[in-house]
Amino acid sequence: FWGSQALMLDPMAGGGSIPLEAARLGLNVVANEYNPVACSVLGATVDLPFRYGKDLGRKARKWATVWRERFVVRMDSFYPDEGLSVPDGYIFARTVPCPDTGRPTPLVPDWSLSRASGKPHIVAEPVAIDNETGAWTIRVRQVGRGAGQLRQAPAPTYSRGKGWSLFTRSELSGDYIKAMAQQGRMGHRLYAVITKSVKRDFRPPETRDFAALAAAEAELARLRPRWEAEGIIPTEERFKGDCDRSYVYGITTWASMFAPRQLLAAGVLVEELRRLEPEIVAAEGAEKGAAVVHLLAFVLDKMLNHNGIASKWECTRGVIKGKFDRHDFAFRATFGELAACASGAGLAWAADNVLTAYGKIAELPRAQLVEPVTVQQGSATNLWQLADGSVTAVVVDPPYADNVQYSELADFFYVWLK
Repeated sequence: FWGSQALMLDPMAGGGSIPLEAARLGLNVVANEYNPVACSVLGATVDLPFRYGKDLGRKARKWATVWRERFVVRMDSFYPDEGLSVPDGYIFARTVPCPDTGRPTPLVPDWSLSRASGKPHIVAEPVAIDNETGAWTIRVRQVGRGAGQLRQAPAPTYSRGKGWSLFTRSELSGDYIKAMAQQGRMGHRLYAVITKSVKRDFRPPETRDFAALAAAEAELARLRPRWEAEGIIPTEERFKGDCDRSYVYGITTWASMFAPRQLLAAGVLVEELRRLEPEIVAAEGAEKGAAVVHLLAFVLDKMLNHNGIASKWECTRGVIKGKFDRHDFAFRATFGELAACASGAGLAWAADNVLTAYGKIAELPRAQLVEPVTVQQGSATNLWQLADGSVTAVVVDPPYADNVQYSELADFFYVWLK
């Protein structure tokens, strides 16, 4: 009915669900988007799968393996192994000085480690509290009525913006916590290690865990001046927008959204991908090589989303949830960290997640004759590239407007992708 010249336009295409379906039908499609992060997503969603198919995903997996091997060589010592039961992740609490003792006291809204439906409720019980030294650890306990079990979970030390000292139970007002954070006196402390052998388990941190964290912080301090000069880690201040609820907690730059070991891992990933890019291009050719790097950049994004101080250990599912499980920059009193070098976890998981998603898009049924979507970046108010009367149909979802601070949230990825 429309003929071979039918052209469909989505002037605010976002991640590309409308252009993807139109392209699968065999239509000529233009996807316009103003935000550069969304444009990058569009390229991997509606251009590369139609241009290169599943083969690109296979090549990206090959190079992701090389990238991971080089990353592990540099980072493995900062994630100490323990034989058969290997670390699968880490759980941290933000801390502020106790007003009575001056010792860092943890802000923990829920001590649960595992609370899956129909399974035992496992918690971290804080013990060995010493007001003089500020030393404390945890015992892994089951909540229940059986012998040796806790009758109820330990009391939280943080709720609705205010806290309580672990040492004296003195109340910490919301203003006090924010003031400590803004003075640079909010820290963080590892309090549980997630392990995995036959099944997932938990243990308190040991001396080697704290030593590895200290070594990672020292390595970051050594590399950071050069990394900042070369643009390997972002130095920009964050925009204080309506979606921001963490700025008042001293998280004022993009780099400050990561604990030292997390930031070290991110910087090594960027540096090693930069070093690998010429090899990829030399082996795959300029266009296909750039496409491989494009996909690997989203592996970095996946890691960043799940490996920052706004990521979360989800005790009901047994996973580390990404920052963007909600559309804001909410402050989180506890956070999860990936075991970045672990086999099948960390970077290996991120690569498999991203490249499996690409492969599934490339496998979707489609018309016999299809073309990649034309992706262009610019304002929907001035589509100068399109001739008058050239568009058969405009199909668009409404923009988010004030419901979601799209640009500010996308900047989390933009400062790394650039």
